[in-house]
Amino acid sequence: MKKGLVKRILRIITVVLVFLLSSSLFTDVNATTTKSADSSGYTTDAKGKYPTNSWIPGSQKNVLNYQGDDNKANWDGNPDNTTDSYLDKDSSAIRKYSKETGTPGLYDVYLNVRGKSVTKKTDLVIVADWSGSMNDPLPSDTKTKIARQKEAVEKLTAELQGTEGLNVGFIGYSSDVKKSEMASSWQKSGGAKDKVGSNAKVGLTPATSAKAAIDAEYATLGATPKVIQNGATFTQKAMIEGQAMLDGGSGANKVMVVLTDGIPTFSYHVTGVKDGTSDLMTNGKIASTYKTSPIDGNGDERDTRFDRADRNPDHSYTVNGVKINNHFHALRGTGEDIKNAGTRIVAMGMNIGNGGGVNANNFKSAFQQLASTPSDYHPVNSMGEIDEFINNFAAEITNNTIVNGSITDPIGAQYIFEPNSLSLRSVGKKELTADQLKSITKSYDSATSTIFVDKLNLGADQEVQLHYRVRINTEDRDFNPDTWYQMNGTTTLTPKENNPDKKEEFGVPSGKAPGVKLSVVKKWQTLEGSTLPDKIDFTVSRSTTTSDGTWTSATDSLTKADKWKKNIDHLTVDNKQVSLPKYNNQGKDFVYKVTSENPVLGYTTYISNSNNDWTITNKAQGFQVNKYSADSNQPLAGSKYKLKKYTDSGWQTIDSSFDPQEFVGNTTVKSIVAGYYMIEETEAPKGYQLDTTPVKFQVSKEGKYLDENGHEISKDLPAINGFYIATNKDGIPVLTFAQYDKLKPYGLTVQKVDQDNNKKLAGAKFKLSAKNTEAQTVTTNSDGLAKFRELKPGEYTLEETESPDGYSPYKNKITVTIAADGKVTFSDDSLDGSYHLNSDGNNTISLTVKDHVKGTLPKTGGNGISAYLNIGLSLIVFVAGLVVVEQRYYKREV
Repeated sequence: MKKGLVKRILRIITVVLVFLLSSSLFTDVNATTTKSADSSGYTTDAKGKYPTNSWIPGSQKNVLNYQGDDNKANWDGNPDNTTDSYLDKDSSAIRKYSKETGTPGLYDVYLNVRGKSVTKKTDLVIVADWSGSMNDPLPSDTKTKIARQKEAVEKLTAELQGTEGLNVGFIGYSSDVKKSEMASSWQKSGGAKDKVGSNAKVGLTPATSAKAAIDAEYATLGATPKVIQNGATFTQKAMIEGQAMLDGGSGANKVMVVLTDGIPTFSYHVTGVKDGTSDLMTNGKIASTYKTSPIDGNGDERDTRFDRADRNPDHSYTVNGVKINNHFHALRGTGEDIKNAGTRIVAMGMNIGNGGGVNANNFKSAFQQLASTPSDYHPVNSMGEIDEFINNFAAEITNNTIVNGSITDPIGAQYIFEPNSLSLRSVGKKELTADQLKSITKSYDSATSTIFVDKLNLGADQEVQLHYRVRINTEDRDFNPDTWYQMNGTTTLTPKENNPDKKEEFGVPSGKAPGVKLSVVKKWQTLEGSTLPDKIDFTVSRSTTTSDGTWTSATDSLTKADKWKKNIDHLTVDNKQVSLPKYNNQGKDFVYKVTSENPVLGYTTYISNSNNDWTITNKAQGFQVNKYSADSNQPLAGSKYKLKKYTDSGWQTIDSSFDPQEFVGNTTVKSIVAGYYMIEETEAPKGYQLDTTPVKFQVSKEGKYLDENGHEISKDLPAINGFYIATNKDGIPVLTFAQYDKLKPYGLTVQKVDQDNNKKLAGAKFKLSAKNTEAQTVTTNSDGLAKFRELKPGEYTLEETESPDGYSPYKNKITVTIAADGKVTFSDDSLDGSYHLNSDGNNTISLTVKDHVKGTLPKTGGNGISAYLNIGLSLIVFVAGLVVVEQRYYKREV
């Protein structure tokens, strides 16, 4: 029992070990995969880089979009859809996606940004300068500053309407100071004038109704707003009143916005001084205490003291050793008190220039320190800048989550931004006004290939959609078809300008584009002596390119090992592989052509195509000699030639590596390679003259056939000795030397004999004549021979003009015809005549003419005629016998 238990335990341990080992092996296999999904939600593998979880617009195949929090995998991509595929972030709901257009390789890209809002009780007081200088216009403006201020406040209160938890108050200020309240006795006694201007006040009121109340105060200034010109700028007093209004409010968040056009010209009397942040007006010495009576200044300048008509030269007074020579000492002290009470101060300076004894930069320095932060002071010089300030400020006050935000959207390295395609629209439930939308800036920086969107101010239910187009850069040498490329780099939203480190990241879509394949097949047509290489290189051209520097010519090769065929999806340019995308950067199909191959020695290349199936046919370069009769132009058999090769264009040096080759005319066809050649006839057809004139020609490295002088040889058969290009039964163009040989002259020998005994007869005269030729007369010699020489093709008449003594002459004229093809015929077939075409010597014609002795019948037909004569005589005898018999019979009857 114990042994059995031990065995069972060992089996269990073995099974566990096997399981652990197999699990380990499985883990190792997975560890070696090249696919990886990074923490940001993208997968990188052999297919490219693309969202790990994606959605597709409808049935489109060349785009993958980053999946939203709804995990939706497919919808039509309609840009009016503001529901699907958003990513919910702290400050926004964002979405970025792409879809294919009707043009291949051109993509629409959409970015949606939706704001949120945080409910926070806020009290806001608008402190607006209504001093007399507000009746002046802004630079290059037809409206006054008070009119532009009115428009800005109306716009601000309109945008703030409906903001939950927001109360708005308003102070329109200038001055209400009488000379009796001024500091010096000189002013009180008549050295100054009362400064009473336009003033207004609206207490804290919910934002929904504050606009109407504030608009009513501006209405008191007239349809074309105008303030009392005598009003001075008592900014300190207005800010104190504004803070008092805020102190009475219920909001946890206190904000004061000061709208002014210049320096303060009144202030309360400083009684104590403390150190504050430094500026160019106070050097950091600001009021710690003050009293409201008397009031310093005259309402026109920055100066604080006016003791007599010619004025105190210092225009100042001293407190604790600090010279108080402008109103900023008091104003800055009041500002510090307000900020210390928890109120945020924001200021807008309208067209602040040099004047009133203050430099514009000094004013800016002082107001930057008056505001809660230097960036809370906003100098403006145009209505556009006023609008921008109002939009940004309104976004903050309404507790928008996107305040002066920005988008940075770099275009992906494999894509090209489509010019003039950038647009922005409002798509939220709460529509942005035209001014709000206009205030958002958008631009494309070509140097960095980046889209920038700035001055975004969005709250709850406010949403904008950015749209542009990109083209996939198929003409880039590094492009690979059917590979996913990200359309953008890291795309971010910075919700708040004052918190640039906080960014919210969009999902990035990926796109791809298809490629093509070329089928290339090599065919060889060879001749005797042809050899094949192991490899050939060819060139492919690419047209309809649109970008500078893109490749237009690439190479590849076919090999014997590949059986001379290949399906190609990559080529080589500058020793680097390039792919074959289907279309160019404008969506037009590339046109690929196999245009040439590196010359193959001894072959001519022909290239054909059918639907990107290319055939490269190499036809062997061949040579042959065709022999023709110069008389009949008919081909002649029986000629032989020898081909030699030379190393130079002067045909001076024999190429020792080339064995001279024998050619039979009209028969032999052999391959030939580039070089310098000479062909020479070594044997002519029988009966024809041998032409041993050497003829030179050349074959170029490009496979062109050239004559001795370098002129390209045509395809036409020449009428005289020369070259042309013939095509053999396999369609191979063969360089052909056409040579025309003439028949050798004929010699005609006439043999004169006795018809009865064939005795050779001397003394017979024969005349040979031909048209347009002088007649020849020859007398037979002792051998009975008469010889005529140098006969050429034509028709000749032979007649016996004088017979030998005792003989009758041959009465018939004999026609001897020498045809153009060398054949000889006689007019009388009964004559004994023959001809021979000779290799050595001239051609010969032999003719025997028989004469008869006078007084005897000529044997005109030879033995055959004698037989006929014998038959005739026998018939005569037979008929005569019949007549005799008939006469005897007749006598008997009688």
